Order: sequence, then structure tokens, then C-alpha cells
Amino acid sequence: MLRAISTTMFLLNLILPAHALVCTIKAVADSSTSVEFGVVVQPGKADELFDLITNHKYDEATRCCIACIVPIGTKVLITKKGFPSHTIRILEGKSRGCVGTLSVESVDHCK
Repeated sequence: MLRAISTTMFLLNLILPAHALVCTIKAVADSSTSVEFGVVVQPGKADELFDLITNHKYDEATRCCIACIVPIGTKVLITKKGFPSHTIRILEGKSRGCVGTLSVESVDHCK
């Protein structure tokens, strides 16, 4: 019994780091638009995505850099906190399991 408990705790430590937080994706809007989804960027691709969007190469930006797109309110697990973005894993919906980065402003209600 003790061995089963210790094995379970070991496996949970591999899956959920001590700093992991469960949050929801929130809408980030400026004065002219309102967004109803969150864009999760492939790890290490944020700068390339920004450059491609700045140069109006939207199709290439989607192909190279987008990990998944999820609706507002989707639960995510922050696996690595950062600034200006967090590394996250999607916990629910069609994109469950998707891993990538998400801007700090895009997460809310962390527990």
C-alpha cells in the first residue's frame, strides 16, 4: 500500500510541477476589436509569429507557429510561468493536450 502511494505521488510530481496553476483563457480586447478565442503558439515560435504577422504573411504564420486555437473560458495548466508569456497545456475541449505558449494577459482566474 505504501509503495502504491509513493509511486502515485512520484508520477503526479512528473505530471504536475509544484508551481503549476490551473487558469482559464480570457478575452484580450483593444478598443476596436473583441476576440472570442485564444491563440496558443508553438514553443519558441512567438518571435517568428510576430515577424510574420507584422509582414502580413498570415498563412505562413498559421502554418509555422500556431499550436492550437481555443475558445475563451478554456481551462489551461501553466507548466512554466514567465514574462511576457507562460508555457501552458490545454486541459479540456477539442484541443486537450495541446502545449504551447500563451501571453500573460490571456490567462485569468488562476488557482
